[in-house]
Amino acid sequence: MSNFAISDWIAFYGAALSTLIAVVAVYRYAMDGPRLAVEVFNPSDYNIGDRYFGFVISNIGNIPTVVSNIEIAFLEKRARKATAFKTVNWNQKSSWNPAIELIPKLDRPNSFTRSPKVLHKGDELHGTQKPVAEYDATTHWIRLRAFPRNSERYFEGWAGPVPKQESETA
Repeated sequence: MSNFAISDWIAFYGAALSTLIAVVAVYRYAMDGPRLAVEVFNPSDYNIGDRYFGFVISNIGNIPTVVSNIEIAFLEKRARKATAFKTVNWNQKSSWNPAIELIPKLDRPNSFTRSPKVLHKGDELHGTQKPVAEYDATTHWIRLRAFPRNSERYFEGWAGPVPKQESETA
């Protein structure tokens, strides 16, 4: 090591510094943009009755985003390539659009302005849904995918089956 000239030390310092800058740039690129946390609650975990499940979509990214589509799939097992026996989509064509917020007009009763529902960092989108008739909370899985607007990515959350509880006999 003592045979290194000052120019070798400068070259080594430059190489180490540029490598560190490249690693930070790749990390920022991977973490930049919309990031959503999706949480799904099994019907037996949710306190609105045993036939509804709930979900929460939170923006954990560094920029505001709009959830443009929510896809709910009911599956018999948890696997990435598992085929859903029923899929429900909420988007601009459905009765409830997750990307739109209805804001009441103060000067006109029963009148609303449609506005984009922007999720800023830390904001949450809550929802409840009644499962399809074929769904069994003790054996089936629920997968919810949230798609941010203008992004190729999706974020998903799962709710697993809950075993039947034994009824207590006195």
